[in-house]
Amino acid sequence: MDVKNYLDDGANYKAQAILAIIRGYRDEIAENANHPENVMVTVGRFENCREQGYVFSLWYDYRFIKHYAVYEHRNSDNICVLINDKYTTNTPNADQMFGNRGKYDVDKTFPYNGIIDAADFIISEMQNEIRNADYNSETSGKSN
Repeated sequence: MDVKNYLDDGANYKAQAILAIIRGYRDEIAENANHPENVMVTVGRFENCREQGYVFSLWYDYRFIKHYAVYEHRNSDNICVLINDKYTTNTPNADQMFGNRGKYDVDKTFPYNGIIDAADFIISEMQNEIRNADYNSETSGKSN
């Protein structure tokens, strides 16, 4: 099979590259957690007409933390990241990820060639969320 058609799931090449980077760094996302075995990153498709990508959902200690959608913007070709902390049973759709925001109101954008920077941003955000969850669980059990 021609490599052009391999992984033809509708997501663009940039989103697929970010998926591959996050898969490759999955252990590094969890490495500093108090319970690295309880870190889970799930993935689902992000579909907003011509904007096709992925939603990564971060779970820690069996609790949902955040969703991170990544896709290429249909007008600017920028790589966009949406972050949402609302729990959904299934992968959130575009309406759930955007909420009341407009199509240009995203959490972070990267130039069209910023694939590595976008992946690094998502990985760093996930690591920070896990650190915060560990810190909050350690301090919530202590009395003043």
